[in-house]
Amino acid sequence: MVSFWYYLRLIRSTFFQKPQRFQAPTVGYAIGVRDKIAIVTGGNAGIGLETVRHLAALGMTVIIGCRDKGKGERAARLLQEQEAGRTLSIHVAELDLSDLGNVTKFANYVKHFLNGKPLDLLVNNAGVMHIPHTLSKQGHELQFAVNYLGHFHLTKLLLPNMKSPGGRVVFVNAELHTLANDATPDYAYKGKGDQGYCRSKLAGVWNAYELQRRRPDLVVPVLHPGVIATNLADAPWWLKRLLFITPREGAQTTLYCCLDEDVKGLTYYHNALGMVPSSKASYDQQRAAAMWELSEQLTKPFNDL
Repeated sequence: MVSFWYYLRLIRSTFFQKPQRFQAPTVGYAIGVRDKIAIVTGGNAGIGLETVRHLAALGMTVIIGCRDKGKGERAARLLQEQEAGRTLSIHVAELDLSDLGNVTKFANYVKHFLNGKPLDLLVNNAGVMHIPHTLSKQGHELQFAVNYLGHFHLTKLLLPNMKSPGGRVVFVNAELHTLANDATPDYAYKGKGDQGYCRSKLAGVWNAYELQRRRPDLVVPVLHPGVIATNLADAPWWLKRLLFITPREGAQTTLYCCLDEDVKGLTYYHNALGMVPSSKASYDQQRAAAMWELSEQLTKPFNDL
């Protein structure tokens, strides 16, 4: 049963988002980031696009991974036009997180792109929500496939390329993970699947925490970016304008976790509440480890394509 306090947290998270607790480090404070290499999944829109904008403006080379490569290329051109006077190093590659085979192809592209250089930053940002029950190419519920399993597979494939020590894997999550008590992949639903979304986000927290335990040389924070006025949110425009924050505001917590020197792993960064505990279920190490092992089995046929 979900704790009453989590519902209070959700109300606080939605209706009282300002002032935000975290801000993106600027050029003067983001030391030593120039020429580093980052990946942002879903970097063609929303907070992903704003994340790419800031990282590239600081001098990082950023790879956008997105399902529609054409949209990603248009987004990259738009950023270059808007950031007049700066030459942004932005590259785009197809990444369909719902298809494990496509995730492998993207990882192979990244490894070729790196050409022996380390990957400094991976931002697992892309996601879907409020969708009818749909199955991925491999037969998994789509929110589980995109929000969790595709990112698990991508992260696992790129771990040998991560800078060590000090590489970062940032998990953009959601406060709605607190409404889930389990995240097994066999969940089915009718309607828009809100509980499916919550479960996929709990799985994402498990993934981040278990990765940090297995790879203490990396920095693996988890964050809630806020309730944001993007196409992902299923709400009337007037409600978005009244209560939600903008994508640029929503990217601030992500960018803080990407760049600030004090960021730690096994830590949950909430845009309005600060560094707070994630849900009780998210700290279940036994289930997190079991989910990791199961996910390795589900993705193993796609490790080498």
